[in-house]
Amino acid sequence: MTRIFEALKKSQAGAAMPFPAAPQAPIHPIAGNRPGGLAPSAGHGEADLAPRLDSVATPALPDEVVREMSALRIGLESMFEERATRVVLFMSSVAGEGTTTVAAQFAILLASDPAVRPLLLDLNVRRPGVAACLGLAAPPETRGREPEVGRHAADRPSRPLSVAFLPDSAQGYDVPRPAAVRTLLSSLSMHHDWIVVDGPPVLGAPEAAELATVADGVVLVVRSGHTKRPVVARAAELLRKSGARVLGSVLNRRRLEIPDFIYRRI
Repeated sequence: MTRIFEALKKSQAGAAMPFPAAPQAPIHPIAGNRPGGLAPSAGHGEADLAPRLDSVATPALPDEVVREMSALRIGLESMFEERATRVVLFMSSVAGEGTTTVAAQFAILLASDPAVRPLLLDLNVRRPGVAACLGLAAPPETRGREPEVGRHAADRPSRPLSVAFLPDSAQGYDVPRPAAVRTLLSSLSMHHDWIVVDGPPVLGAPEAAELATVADGVVLVVRSGHTKRPVVARAAELLRKSGARVLGSVLNRRRLEIPDFIYRRI
């Protein structure tokens, strides 16, 4: 019921259509290989932002996360029916909303489908967090351990997920140049049909809203009980004024007021 009431409130306020809430499930370090500084061919014009590409083995997500991320996928697919490659940018109003975790969980859900070729791209150059979230920044002795997340769902096969990071030369900027990012995305789209982007907070830098225009759409991550409604409304307003397409919002770290098994029946 909490989710339904929240949807009604947002629709009455003219806010973006909300997506299902995403529970905060930790992503523990997972095994992966690092093929070195692989980068797309410079002939495609992305030399300024030639990324490092990694491939990591994805863990099985908890059942609750799978349900929520699957619902999010269905909602997004209905909006991108005509797109060969879907570029979805996850952003938050301010830092600390859990955007990186939500983006990573969604990308992992996509990677579990053999028919999908997803890529997770870290564009938060001020505070990049994808590497640490996926265990790529963990000490060498912790890599390769069996992940704790999803152990109860060991019957689900693990599939690799492609992950892209901007070069160190881009880390000195608050926000990458949109023109350079468009060129990069154009190159990456030839090899992936979903590009999930972890972006910077909208209110963290003046250029963040402009960066959002490079994606097909933006999903705002809102931390339950943490972010005030006017802050989220301000972020959504800036995104729309910049020309970005705000697809909806994900309520992160929600607390159920009733038991989960009853909540799912409502």
